[in-house]
Amino acid sequence: MRILLVTSNFYLAEGAIAKGIVKALDKDEVFFFSVHDFKYRFKEFIDLSNKVDVIHWLFNVGNLNEKYTNYFRNSPAPNIATVHHVCQDEMYKIEEASYANVIHVVSIEWLKYLQCFTQKPVLLANLGIDIGKFKELQTTLYSGQGILKIGMMGFYPGKNNRKRIDIAIEVFKNLIEKKIAIELVIQGGGWEKYYKEFDEIGLKFNHSKLESDAKIVLFFEKVHIYLCSSDIEGGPFPVLEAMASGIPVISTKVGLADDLLKQGGGLLCEKRDVKSLTEAVIKVKNNNKLYKRFSNEAKVIAENYDWFQLNKEFSKLYTETIISWEEHNATKWEYQKKDIIKAEEQRITEQLYNNIHQVRSLLHNKNFKEGIKLMTKILFSKKIDFYRKSNLLKESISFFIRR
Repeated sequence: MRILLVTSNFYLAEGAIAKGIVKALDKDEVFFFSVHDFKYRFKEFIDLSNKVDVIHWLFNVGNLNEKYTNYFRNSPAPNIATVHHVCQDEMYKIEEASYANVIHVVSIEWLKYLQCFTQKPVLLANLGIDIGKFKELQTTLYSGQGILKIGMMGFYPGKNNRKRIDIAIEVFKNLIEKKIAIELVIQGGGWEKYYKEFDEIGLKFNHSKLESDAKIVLFFEKVHIYLCSSDIEGGPFPVLEAMASGIPVISTKVGLADDLLKQGGGLLCEKRDVKSLTEAVIKVKNNNKLYKRFSNEAKVIAENYDWFQLNKEFSKLYTETIISWEEHNATKWEYQKKDIIKAEEQRITEQLYNNIHQVRSLLHNKNFKEGIKLMTKILFSKKIDFYRKSNLLKESISFFIRR
């Protein structure tokens, strides 16, 4: 089967999903395309989409502009749209995704929710991880004594305050008032907004900003537990990654976190329940036997979410998408056999083009070393056209002049 994955980027969370699907479907041909490149290479996308069996839109299709929305709604191949989560004012996500043959979700919470608002088939295929990356980590588990290092990861502030950092801050305030020795270890952009509040409550914190994909996982070597205080999530990915690292998790009952922690590996709390979250941290800190049990459980549970273990889920997802298309069109889908570039070669090229957007992100987040390193790779690549290279160089020079 030929599958085209369309996403906003091929790094961070969306990139991890796309690359993971490649691992899960190692017998299929999986192609990449970033929606950011539609502006420059939409004809290439159209050509490719006419040679595949399924088009999987991995990001919020409700954000497509009108030109591309029409193409999505009239897809030349069976298509599927992922809805990761839905905030209060985001029903448009479901409405637009309902133009696809199938809607994909990543947790039971959203499977149940979306089934109430659409007539289209809604199917669950879980988020996964490359388990090997996390087995190599040199994590330091909490000994039961001293400062407990609490990890949080992400980019803030987000829309609708769905991550509820305000709730986390109240939890930290309670812990400090109770003389519980803690330190916050955070990674990602936007946390600067909360520095003043951290200082006001006397919270010690260590902030790592945007890193390369290879270095992001090293975050879990720095923490003892992972905290998720969100109201709305599809994942979140770091909960699964923490568990793969053997790091116990305390989370509200959201998305995949709810599915995972019902099996063990940490504690679940009601959303916005500051008291319950505070007590959960204290319980795990003060009971090292329980802490170690959660650590062992977490690693065992995470093993089942290795991308290679999810082959059947994603194979079924795409097969059902074709079946849904056949039912709608009252005809049999003819699997594509047209001449096409090798999938692995195509993915390499698309990731190089997508690196242009990652350079911008790295520079914006003041990670100049990684940004310049990645830009150099792009400028010397024969796969990237001269126009895009020159634009990137001009933008980068302008960025440093403005600074």
